[in-house]
Amino acid sequence: MIRKEGVLVSATWDEALNYISENLAHVIKTSGGNSVGALGSHRCTNEDNFMLRKFMLGVVGSANMDSSAAFGYAKVQAVLDKALGSKAHPIGMKAPLGKEVIFIIESDISITHPVYGLNILQAKREGSHLMVADSRETKLTRHSSSHLKMTQGTSVALLNGLMKIIIDRGLFNKPAVSKISGFSEFEKSLAEYTPENVSKITGIPQGELTSAAERLATAGSRMISFTIGLSENTKGADTVEAAANLVILLGEEKDALQIPAEYANTSGLYKMRIRPDGAAEPGKNVFDMLYEPGSLRALYIMGEDPVSAFPNSSKIIGTLKSLEFVVVQDIAMTETAKFAHVVLPASSWSEKEGTFINAEGVTQKLQKIVAPTGQSMPDWQILRNLSLSMGKEIVFRSIDDVSAAIKSETPEPDEAAAKRTFQPVSYTSGEDTDNEYPLHLVTRDVLQHSGTMSTRSKALDLVVSEAFLEINEEDAGKYGLSDNSHVKVSSRRGAVYLKAKITDAVPRGTVFTSMHFPHGRVNALTYPPEDGTPFRDAVKLEAVKG
Repeated sequence: MIRKEGVLVSATWDEALNYISENLAHVIKTSGGNSVGALGSHRCTNEDNFMLRKFMLGVVGSANMDSSAAFGYAKVQAVLDKALGSKAHPIGMKAPLGKEVIFIIESDISITHPVYGLNILQAKREGSHLMVADSRETKLTRHSSSHLKMTQGTSVALLNGLMKIIIDRGLFNKPAVSKISGFSEFEKSLAEYTPENVSKITGIPQGELTSAAERLATAGSRMISFTIGLSENTKGADTVEAAANLVILLGEEKDALQIPAEYANTSGLYKMRIRPDGAAEPGKNVFDMLYEPGSLRALYIMGEDPVSAFPNSSKIIGTLKSLEFVVVQDIAMTETAKFAHVVLPASSWSEKEGTFINAEGVTQKLQKIVAPTGQSMPDWQILRNLSLSMGKEIVFRSIDDVSAAIKSETPEPDEAAAKRTFQPVSYTSGEDTDNEYPLHLVTRDVLQHSGTMSTRSKALDLVVSEAFLEINEEDAGKYGLSDNSHVKVSSRRGAVYLKAKITDAVPRGTVFTSMHFPHGRVNALTYPPEDGTPFRDAVKLEAVKG
C-alpha cells in the first residue's frame, strides 16, 4: 500500500518497491545514508534480520539499526560482557534443578517464561529454598520458601544491602575476591547500604535482610534470576550490574545468574547484530531514532510496532509524523503502519522458513506449514527485491543461501579472555510520586499474551481482552472505584482509560497493569530512560462517572 493524498491505497509490488527506491534514493542523495534508520524485530527470523542488516549497510549505507532489545536484552548483554566477560549469556532451562537456593527478583517468571517457571517450582518441590523478592503476590511468591515483600523498583538497593551484609560479616572468600578488579571501589560504594537504610528503602525488615544474605552466602549452590524487558518498568541495567556484583562476590560461575531473553527470537535478533554497535562505525540507537525528532529523515520498520509497544507513544507518534518517509513491513495493519507512507505485506512465521535462536541459545528451524496470505512475502525476500530495485543486488536466491551466509559471517563469541570486574552501582528511585501524581505505576505481563501481536488472537481475546488496572482495596475506596468501573489514569506524559480490578495481591500506593493491548495505550503513560535505570512511573487516578 502507498499513501496518496493522505490515504493508504493498494499498489502492486513493482509500484511499491519503485516508490520506496525513489524516495530512499532521494534521501540518501541529499542527506546521506546516515539520515536513514531501521528497526528489526524479534518476531522475524534470523534470516530476515540478517538481510535487514545487509540492506542497511550495503544498500543504504547506514548503521542506524536497533530493536525492542534496546529496552532489555541489549542492556543485559552489555553489562554482562563488561562484568563477567560474557559475550553471550543464554539461560539453561534446567538450571534451577538441584540448586540449594533460588533467588527471584521482582519477576513473575511463571507468566513471562512459563516452562522455565515450572522448572523453578519443580526445584522447590525437590528441596530447593525458593526466595522471592517482589512487591506483589504471584504464583512464585505463593509457592516460595520465603517472600521478601519489597517496595517496587528497589531491587538495586536490596542487592547492595545483601552484599553489604555479606562483606561486613565476612561471608565470602576475601583473599580471592579482593584481587578482582574494582573490588576496593565496589566495597566503598556499599557504605550507605546498611540494613537500616535498605530496610527503609525496600520495606523489608532488617532481620529478613540478614537472613536472606546469610542463606545466599552459605548455600552450596545458588541461582539468581529475573527478567528485564520492554513490558516491565521496575528493573534496568543497574539491576543487572548489582546482580553481577553479587555473583562475583559469592565466587559463583556466570551461569548462576539467569536472565532469560524476552521473546522467542530476541537472542537471534541480537546475534544478527541489529543494533547500533553492530558495524565498524556505531550508528544511531532506538532512543536517537524515535525520541529525537530531526535525527533521521527516513525510517524502515520491519515486524515491529513501536507506537503500541514502546514507551512514551505520544513522542514516537510525533517523530513518525515528522519523518519525510516511513516504510512499515509487517503481517498486519499495526498502529505504527497507520503512520507509514508505504506498508508492505510480510509473511508470518507459519508461512515461511527460517530459524530462531531461543533463550538457551539453541537454533531452531521453522518449517512453512501454510501458504502465504495474499501477496505477502518473507521479509528477507522483500528486502532482496528492494535491493534489486535500488540497483544493488544482494545475491541470495534462496533461504539456504541466507542461512549459509549467516554461518560464514556471524562468528561465535570468544569467551576465552573472560575477565571479571566489579561495577559499583547506586540505587535511583525513578520517577518520584508527589501530591499531583501520588501512585506508582508498575507494568507487568499477563500469562495469556506476549508482546502486542497476540492480542489479535480471537481465542486469547476471549480469555483476556483488555488491560485492567489492578489496585489495592484501600486505594480503590480512596478514589471511589469498584470492580470493572472505569478510571482515568494520568502520568506526566499522557492519560488513558482502563477498567479497575480490585485485588489484595498488590500493595497500597501502587497500581499494576499490562502493555499488551494497543487500544489500551498504556505506553502513553511511560517513559524510556536511556541511562539504564528502571522507568518506573508516577500516576494519578480519577473515577469516571456515568
